[in-house]
Amino acid sequence: MRLLTILAALLVIPAFAAEKKEKTFSLRDFAWGKSISGPTVTMGKLAGKAVVLEGWGVKCPPCIASLPHLQELSEKYKDTLVVIGAECQGHTAKEIAVVTKKAGVQYAIVAGITKTPIQFSGIPKVFVFDNKGKLVFDGNPADAGFDEAVKKVAEKADAKAAPAKAAPAGKKK
Repeated sequence: MRLLTILAALLVIPAFAAEKKEKTFSLRDFAWGKSISGPTVTMGKLAGKAVVLEGWGVKCPPCIASLPHLQELSEKYKDTLVVIGAECQGHTAKEIAVVTKKAGVQYAIVAGITKTPIQFSGIPKVFVFDNKGKLVFDGNPADAGFDEAVKKVAEKADAKAAPAKAAPAGKKK
């Protein structure tokens, strides 16, 4: 009798697993704060581009260590990838500028991630989206699959889509 109960349970488990569908997220499920430096990024400017959104902080050594690598990726895939660094510790623009200048960061820096369907408490935290806005990677920029995910989405993105542009100097946004 006990064996029959175990077998019945094993037959039922796959049925429940098949019903559970993993929730997919898109770039539109996320939002970030105001632009601090680099190109100004809006949803409209990201159409057709692959996107890397990283939550990082000025007082986070692993975050600071990832900045030059994200800059390299931004340059390598400049026609198809937009990198957004979201400083999540609430530092001033001046404090952020000291760190980003030292790291050679030229990609968009914004004030935090203001909306996310994925709760996280540790940084650095990185999200990679394909050119349709679908989330394809959620993790740490030091994770083994991060570079491969970026390469895959950047190579499929539209080089002809309008890139994010910096606001002209002296003009208000």
